[in-house]
Amino acid sequence: MAFNSFPEWNKLVFTKSSAEDRAPNLVANLPPYKETVLVTDGRRVWLDIFDEDAWLYLMISNKRVTEVIAWMYLPQPYKEATNDI
Repeated sequence: MAFNSFPEWNKLVFTKSSAEDRAPNLVANLPPYKETVLVTDGRRVWLDIFDEDAWLYLMISNKRVTEVIAWMYLPQPYKEATNDI
């Protein structure tokens, strides 16, 4: 799992290869595949993993990537401050 000291939301960027396409063909700004990250649909937040088989999908929720608008690395685990004198 990847951790980040100051996590921020990363918006997914969906593009179509042509005006006739009904669904997006390309998705940019993805996290590394098979890494656990936080994802959101704008209303809910959950842990999930991006992966690709015949199409790009979320492994844990089994949702389509088009159902997600952003992702974030997991925050660093809490560490107790030490008072070494």
